[in-house]
Amino acid sequence: MLALASERKATAEVRHYEVKTLPGAPSGVSAILRERRTPGKQEVTWKYRGGEEFSSSDDTPLLRPIRQESKRKDEMDISLLADGKVKRSFSRSGSSKASFAEAVPVELSATQKGCDSTVLRRESKDGRYKVEEWNLANGEKFVELSWNADDTSSKLATFQSLVARLVATGTRPVDRSKTEIGTQCSAV
Repeated sequence: MLALASERKATAEVRHYEVKTLPGAPSGVSAILRERRTPGKQEVTWKYRGGEEFSSSDDTPLLRPIRQESKRKDEMDISLLADGKVKRSFSRSGSSKASFAEAVPVELSATQKGCDSTVLRRESKDGRYKVEEWNLANGEKFVELSWNADDTSSKLATFQSLVARLVATGTRPVDRSKTEIGTQCSAV
């Protein structure tokens, strides 16, 4: 629909786990534990997501419980909601390429939510856009379009025009993140 030249990426199986936010975590954040498996690879990610930017004092080893951490990042996600509003959320995550048992301490008492999803990810040849097709455990499907860009009004306008093209074809925006949708086993 977007007429972007793309290359196919591997399909991944994604599992979410029930965890509690650790003591000492910034207020107003939720904890996310996710396992993503592709043929020959796996990645376990612990993430905090909230409505405000994280400070450097929020980055302590206690708040990054994943063992054998291989990647750490801070992100700001800008979502275009069904009502046309713009929502910003912030996350801080750490990931490990170790097995789930090696990466996740037993003390976290992680329990699988039972909502496995299959994700096919495509990326534009220029690397600017990512499109993920999520096939949820409840049989529903949704697509996430993302773009790594600076938070400027002109970049936002460009992205809004892409979303408008999708909406014109009958695509319906949702007001929740893929994590929120993928961790709910019932219909959206």
